[in-house]
Amino acid sequence: MSQVASPIRAEALNNLGAVNLDLAAYAHAAACFEESLALRRELRQPAEIADVLNNRALLAQYEGDYDRAVSLHEESLAIRRYLGDPYRISLALYNLGDTLLERGDVTGARARFEEVLAIRLELGNPSALAYARAGLGKSLVAAHDPAAAVSPLDDVISGFRAIGERHGLAEALRHRADAQAAVGLSGSAHANLIEAIAISRDLHDLRGIAESLDGLARVLTRLGDAQIAAQMFGAVGTLRLSIGAPRPAGVWKAHDAAVGSLRRILGLTAFTTSTAIGADTPLAMIVAEALATSAPPESDAPIAPRPSPPPSRLTARELEVLRLLVTGIGDRDTAEALSISPRTVERHVTNMLGKLDLPSRTALVAQAVREGLA
Repeated sequence: MSQVASPIRAEALNNLGAVNLDLAAYAHAAACFEESLALRRELRQPAEIADVLNNRALLAQYEGDYDRAVSLHEESLAIRRYLGDPYRISLALYNLGDTLLERGDVTGARARFEEVLAIRLELGNPSALAYARAGLGKSLVAAHDPAAAVSPLDDVISGFRAIGERHGLAEALRHRADAQAAVGLSGSAHANLIEAIAISRDLHDLRGIAESLDGLARVLTRLGDAQIAAQMFGAVGTLRLSIGAPRPAGVWKAHDAAVGSLRRILGLTAFTTSTAIGADTPLAMIVAEALATSAPPESDAPIAPRPSPPPSRLTARELEVLRLLVTGIGDRDTAEALSISPRTVERHVTNMLGKLDLPSRTALVAQAVREGLA
């Protein structure tokens, strides 16, 4: 193979691997990524090596091989830090955080997501910022603080809708549904999952369909629709097996609880029969049945409102400044929006840092997102 052809082949293989990854053809994706990576290493192209490592790490994550995924993401991150591209550093951090979250390392994931937010606030890209805030929101769900996650995820979903980012929207809807279900808002969770299923179907995202159907089956269990919930669990099992995407480690506890409830409600024989029916039902039919399910009007107790900072801590004007800072705009634009001077903005920021005992703007924005202050 000539040296001229090698970079072209390496690029083509990486692109083909990405297509196969999106189609959930994981064995084909692995072969493409491995050959592309070998070529890039031979050519000593660090930026391209980092790109292929990122894709191979995503595949390992989807296959449930979290240790390998973390190792690959860390190698990709180290290269990107060396090269100094802020956006690609933040991308590697986000994907590493996502893998850590699925593996159950909530503290490690949150630290990465907070660093992502800090970088992307500097970059000011709306889509990138939305993903950063989504990471912090879903880390709150995983940390068993679902009530705290709902408000940040509401903002994330609005952001994704505004920019037309449908992959991110579907994922955020799933995480908001998890948070709502955890605090008893099963009807609202159902509506979010129905939308997520429809988006994932339209995007031909088989892994997204599996995650959404899994969540819907858990919610339908709460709503008492036991037979269709059992059928969906059976269908998801078949789908996950066919694409090689096991259930993420972080959801097994909720899954086992739902399955235990279904066995008690239906009895073991009826549960086994229903899951077998679901396993043998074509995916398109299961998706259609899922979209046809309904939930009663929300009659659950509403989420308890999260306490706002006492007036003695943050003033109304300070909160206005903070809300604008969270969007990623700078002091000058914040000042213009509030008809104040940039120096006044700086003074408000300094006051907030002192009141909340925080060391930097980045920490201030991260806490605002995490605690729903803005």
